[in-house]
Amino acid sequence: MLHTISVHYLSARIAELEDDIPGLRVRVYSDNLRVCCQFLQEGTCDFLLYYRHKDVMPVFDERQFERKDIGTEQLIPVAATDVAQAQGWDLSAQNGDDIPYLGYDPASLLGTVVDQTIGTRKPRLALCYMDALVEALKRRALYGSGVAWLPEGSVAGEIAQGLLVPVGGKEWQATLTLSLFCSVDRLDRVGKAVWDAL
Repeated sequence: MLHTISVHYLSARIAELEDDIPGLRVRVYSDNLRVCCQFLQEGTCDFLLYYRHKDVMPVFDERQFERKDIGTEQLIPVAATDVAQAQGWDLSAQNGDDIPYLGYDPASLLGTVVDQTIGTRKPRLALCYMDALVEALKRRALYGSGVAWLPEGSVAGEIAQGLLVPVGGKEWQATLTLSLFCSVDRLDRVGKAVWDAL
């Protein structure tokens, strides 16, 4: 799975599953999406958990595996509250200085989703930093370095504390689907219990 899913979703979910599934042992591979898909296809892992988006083509042949959609999450543009308010950062504003933009690699899944979300609109964004990791972009945003599109689950605490603030309305958000894939016929008893529980 992607690093951010491991940190912000799986840890809590595994704690719940440990109570219900005796003998549960988990090894998590957190890597980029292409490597994770390769692990599933080769049988190196039993499950692949990743974000999907309706406008982004799958990176592997999903028809080879069983799929279960287990939730949705919003990808939202956020920035450090004090800096965003002082600078008047608003993606829909037509006038003003360029907004520093903390972006993903455009070839990454989340980078592609952000590009699709922006579409043909021309927000006043000036790319100043690029990273593949959600947590790295989140840290840069917290330092006041610019605007980043981040999964809501990864920033909910910081938004509630007033450290980060959304800098655009719902039209600047994207819905991600958290999807689980596996080859059910390769699963042992414990693996099938996990598949059924998720």
